[in-house]
Amino acid sequence: MPSHTPSSALMRLHALDGAPWCWPTWQERTGILHGLFPEDDKHLPPGWTRQNARDVQSYFQNYLVQPSEEKKQQYQSKSNHPGKAVWDDFMKKNWVRWKIHDAVVEELKEWDCHPTAIIIREHNGDQNQWPHADVYAAQILNTLGLKLFGEEAFLPNSSTLPQSVRKPLTVFVQRSWDNLRKAVGRLKANAAKHEADAQASFAELENGYVTKKTVAKAIRNVASWKEVSELFNTAENGQKAEEMLGDLQVIMETLSSLSLVGQLSSQEISSCRTNFQFKRPSNFFKNYRKRKKQPR
Repeated sequence: MPSHTPSSALMRLHALDGAPWCWPTWQERTGILHGLFPEDDKHLPPGWTRQNARDVQSYFQNYLVQPSEEKKQQYQSKSNHPGKAVWDDFMKKNWVRWKIHDAVVEELKEWDCHPTAIIIREHNGDQNQWPHADVYAAQILNTLGLKLFGEEAFLPNSSTLPQSVRKPLTVFVQRSWDNLRKAVGRLKANAAKHEADAQASFAELENGYVTKKTVAKAIRNVASWKEVSELFNTAENGQKAEEMLGDLQVIMETLSSLSLVGQLSSQEISSCRTNFQFKRPSNFFKNYRKRKKQPR
């Protein structure tokens, strides 16, 4: 049977007097300040025409009057209503931009129930022991609801989300949980490549070519390798990656503070790191500026 999606979850929320589009915190996140179906065309969601709004509103109404959960899911999956195409396209274009997944992941980490942390902690990184989202989702719903929706989502004098909001919000968590599992699968399939990319990026810096771009690339590659190492319980590689990230972060912060771009030697990189940590005067910076002024 088809499962609920964030698209259907937001349709259910909209039945609550236009929620969450009438709540300031959600408005700030999405940039949609006048609801999905405003009277004035100039306030329509970006890219929508008045006919689009009518079609989506009709699609919402048809979905909500379905007599059972099964019928709702079937309608969402199989309907050829013109509003469905508009709504699905709208969600596809904006879900990442609204950073809902990022908010879910932040709460999972804050509450120490991120699925990768669980399988490392309880199952030695065995991906086959992937935890079930419904066991942990409830733990983050109140703080996630506050982060995404604000205080307006709660009943007066209560710090617990009402069921009418909790159920749709659980769908958000489930979607992110499933995406994390897919991401872990991709990490495992490409573990060797992540390590090779990290080592190659760091070697490029050690060979003398250091710019903000190359350091940022190395940070991304080493961070991915560290994630793989931690997830699959290769502690030695994880420690190496941690040390490399520390070095890279120091270099990046120093380059950013001085707006330096160009080629630096490995000796200068070491000087850069030392001077950043201990705040000493730097011959490296003087030499770099001199070289930067020389004609090429």
